[in-house]
Amino acid sequence: MMNGAGPMATISHVRSWTDQWEWLRNSPDELQRVLEDEAECSERVLAGPARRADALVGVPVADLFYEQASQPAVRSGDFWYLMVLDGEAGSPSIMRVPHDSDEPEPTATDLMSDPRAQVALNVAELAPGASLGSVVFSSDGRIVCWTEDPDGSESYRVHVTSVAGQKELLDPIDGCSGSVVLDEKGSRVVWVGLDGTRRPAAVFAKSFSDGRVTVLHHECDERLRLRMKQCVSGDFLLLDAVSRTMVRHFISRLGAADLRLRQVAGLPFEGRSTLDVGELDGRPALFATVATDDQPNGRLLVRFIDRLGGAEGDWRCLIEHDERSVLAPVLVTRRNLVIGRRREGHQGIVIAKPTVPLTGIRSVRGATGSELSVTALPDWDGSVLRVGVSSYVHRPLSGRVDLDETEPRVELAALNEDVYETKELFGETADGVRIPITLVGRRDRTGPAPCLLSVYGAYGVNQRPNYNPLLLKLLDAGMVFAVAHVRGGGELGPRWHTVATGLGKPLTFTDVLACLDALVARRTADPNRVALIGGSAGGLAVGAVLNLAPERFRAVVADMPFVDPLTTMMHPDLPLTISDRSEWGDPLADPRIFECIRGYSPCQNVRDAVYPRCLPRSGRGTRGFLRWRPSNGSVRCAPLRGAGPSYCVFVPAANCMLHHSMRRFTTRLSSTHGSPISSALT
Repeated sequence: MMNGAGPMATISHVRSWTDQWEWLRNSPDELQRVLEDEAECSERVLAGPARRADALVGVPVADLFYEQASQPAVRSGDFWYLMVLDGEAGSPSIMRVPHDSDEPEPTATDLMSDPRAQVALNVAELAPGASLGSVVFSSDGRIVCWTEDPDGSESYRVHVTSVAGQKELLDPIDGCSGSVVLDEKGSRVVWVGLDGTRRPAAVFAKSFSDGRVTVLHHECDERLRLRMKQCVSGDFLLLDAVSRTMVRHFISRLGAADLRLRQVAGLPFEGRSTLDVGELDGRPALFATVATDDQPNGRLLVRFIDRLGGAEGDWRCLIEHDERSVLAPVLVTRRNLVIGRRREGHQGIVIAKPTVPLTGIRSVRGATGSELSVTALPDWDGSVLRVGVSSYVHRPLSGRVDLDETEPRVELAALNEDVYETKELFGETADGVRIPITLVGRRDRTGPAPCLLSVYGAYGVNQRPNYNPLLLKLLDAGMVFAVAHVRGGGELGPRWHTVATGLGKPLTFTDVLACLDALVARRTADPNRVALIGGSAGGLAVGAVLNLAPERFRAVVADMPFVDPLTTMMHPDLPLTISDRSEWGDPLADPRIFECIRGYSPCQNVRDAVYPRCLPRSGRGTRGFLRWRPSNGSVRCAPLRGAGPSYCVFVPAANCMLHHSMRRFTTRLSSTHGSPISSALT
């Protein structure tokens, strides 16, 4: 590899190629200059499309989301807590009122008119671009621990603040993951620290009384990342050392003097599992949801906890593996288990009593006939579960379920489908596999319509409905919205995911085209007005599909796309590279994986063809020079100039990190300039 400014040559597995932008990785001053030039140009180029977008929406976007925002109240200790947004500034504050057993859960309106209401956490002073992470209150309500991401890099800062005076009790702690835990006495804060590659790698505790910091755990296996939580009862700290295919669990009593973390024995290291703490026969017990290669849909196991916090006795099975349904991580209260099961892509909720074997098994039914999801974690001693129905075109509907009822049922208002409709369609691949498609549009539409086609298809993620009021503006303008539930996602279970990993990854991209074929064949989508959208790993799918068939799309939106998997997976020093090998494979060690990734990587496969209008969107921070995440603050647009079309990247003026792989991708596009992306579908 050559050093210095300009193109750099790379050789691997007897293959060589030239990288135009690798040198910028270690040239922050030059990178800053490039960003400033592009930010200035983007404001000028996108001024016209911005006016058209504003006219389409009709009202300020911030106002639109503020009007639609709904947050459930959360009970902790003796208080109800509720996040309230400042309608003008858009900044959040957490308010609280005392909990009264005779009063129902308060709404935002109730809280704002209650004379007892007070500010529990004011985060109005967060810097532009900063985002709020987790928030934890002590059981007595005196102390709040919270985390913030100052610049979008996902390196969080921990704050410990008094509720009464909103004053810092400890110096802020930098370089942390987003989660934080207070012990049961409110005398120590526990957090996960990041290593040099921003891998969550060590657990620390700090005493409020003397400021002493203790290392509770350091994870030496670089494949594993640490994630931490406090169980619902508040008595135990649970730590997972996890990758996408491996996991070790640790547990500690939060009231113990040394907070020693003990490894939970008896669970497979190879596989996926989650833990929670409940009660069995009046004794603390661990409930584990465990999935392995031979039983990928999961089992539910239980085991007692000894007095020191370790596992005691043998694991016993409460729910056996079922080939027809996928078991979700169980939610635990003192008297009930809340169990989610996905069958043929549809989610259901089951309530059961924590006994061996399970007793009091009841299915939660909704009046709407739509699938239900849990919208807020249940209280440890409570008997109320909050559930809801999500939709692409309606505000989320929520309701309450009495966990102790013989036939638990939630009454929700019926979804208003007079104007909009949601359908399930299927595409069919060349190998005969049916790919589910969710289609959303107006009922009164006629004939083929402009289509926005969405894809993700990685990491076993389920693409579930997520309400966005801006989508309605597109539907009202005559478009249809389609979601391709392609292989690589998790909609139809773990095997639906694993078949499109490693050497099978190209199935994700051909599945997208099969879905598009079905939409066109049904005269649902106008073949000359199709836009493709995807983010992160879905942005990889967007780039790969675009290279396969650029002529089939009129516009493309790539939201924080991961478009250079080859270079990324060849840099083990980058965040997530090692842990992501289970998804993409290891091109350094396996020549077949190298050739496979090189065959679909968007950066390496731009063709000499006419490409559509493309809008990649970048965030404020990065998790490494080839990965980045969205910013919650303001961003600017920057067209990447060259032989390609109007191709824009959102970047903030202060950002010194560019998604180099996107620049590689965009500068190799070889069509001529045309009209801006906003006019591509009209």
